[in-house]
Amino acid sequence: MFPAPIRTALELKTAIETAPKRLKPIGTCVTELQTWMDCYDFGDEDERLDVPAAIEELTQLYENDAQCHSGYLPNSFKLTITHPGIKFSADIEPFGKPKDKIDNPAHDVPKSRTKDELVAMRQESEKRLKAWFKKADVSGYGDVRSQSTKVDAKVRNAREIPASHFTVSDNLCDDIERIWNEHFLPSSVRVEPYKIHLYGPGGKFKSHKDTPEKDLVGTFLVGLGDSTSDDLLGNLFVGHEIYGSRAYPGSYVAFYPDVPHKVTEIKEGYRAVIAFKLFRKDPTQNSTSTGALQPKTTFEQSLFNKTKSTLRKLPAPYGILLTHDYCLQTAELSGLDNVLHAAAVSVASEGESESTSQEVHFLPVLVHLDAEADWLDEEQREIDHATAWVYPLTEVHVDALLASSESDEDEDEDEDASELAETLQKRPVLWHS
Repeated sequence: MFPAPIRTALELKTAIETAPKRLKPIGTCVTELQTWMDCYDFGDEDERLDVPAAIEELTQLYENDAQCHSGYLPNSFKLTITHPGIKFSADIEPFGKPKDKIDNPAHDVPKSRTKDELVAMRQESEKRLKAWFKKADVSGYGDVRSQSTKVDAKVRNAREIPASHFTVSDNLCDDIERIWNEHFLPSSVRVEPYKIHLYGPGGKFKSHKDTPEKDLVGTFLVGLGDSTSDDLLGNLFVGHEIYGSRAYPGSYVAFYPDVPHKVTEIKEGYRAVIAFKLFRKDPTQNSTSTGALQPKTTFEQSLFNKTKSTLRKLPAPYGILLTHDYCLQTAELSGLDNVLHAAAVSVASEGESESTSQEVHFLPVLVHLDAEADWLDEEQREIDHATAWVYPLTEVHVDALLASSESDEDEDEDEDASELAETLQKRPVLWHS
């Protein structure tokens, strides 16, 4: 018998494959169709779909929802390590200034530093990090399928020092909180040191997302040193960034937990960062009774007002696919998804009476894109058919789909199998009815 998590994954796969054949759609996703058309150059003005203007406005608003931000800390901080075999206590001085960019290939060296200073810093980092690396613990990684921590150098080749074996000065956590508040949502977070991550020659970590936790909203990495080679201008890649980030002392990279990131294989040298986890601070004090965000900062209030004005233009019922990944039973969202939820709740409550009031729900859905086109020649092409039906995929629907699938185990489903979606994706949706 398969372990329970694998059995559950197989059951979900069965439910997803069965849904388009068993369930009635609750709507169609125009943006998925338009994305498919744009991908295959069906982009002429007379062929574009009628996407509501409000959705276009929301798309522009979501450009404010930065997935990643990097820079240099404004202040030095004290780091003390008490790991077995490692005794260290000193101030870490940022190698660059806050205005210096760390992900621009035009200047690997911060403008505020000289080439000679770069060489000296790398030599110092090489000596210190090599000694730490030898004494640090071997790193594992979270395996989602088995719900366990595994050690496999083919996936992750790194060392680590746990938070119980090091401390940082309070001003560092204050700076991290302030930086996050300026660039991300929610803007009120609690900062917790997590681990010191070290990579040496041959070190790497395949692309992954951070393990979800209750109220976890962000990851913040602070550089401790980098003596790696210059070939890729840094080994850490976050999201779809073209250039990697260096772990120079005092540099930082911040991003949401569901943003994929990786460390490409290190040819020579060492790099080290302190990883911090950022949790939503006092969530009940910054949310409404429905769990929606209650805007506190000027930045949040501005986005809230713009989003609310846009949503008023959409006639209910409607559904909007959220941009971040969430666990089942998630009640509070990340980034601009949180502002979208708050604005939708506010608009829904504007009814003059109970008969005209509306409700907002979170609904797991399946978008079933089924499209086919003929290329007649290089300039002429025709769409045979294109649909993007949306199906509900709550736990109740999954149970019902599995029950119906079991009753059909002995039937020949080759014909149905040929009609499976070209693209299937399970995503949460904000449903306004």
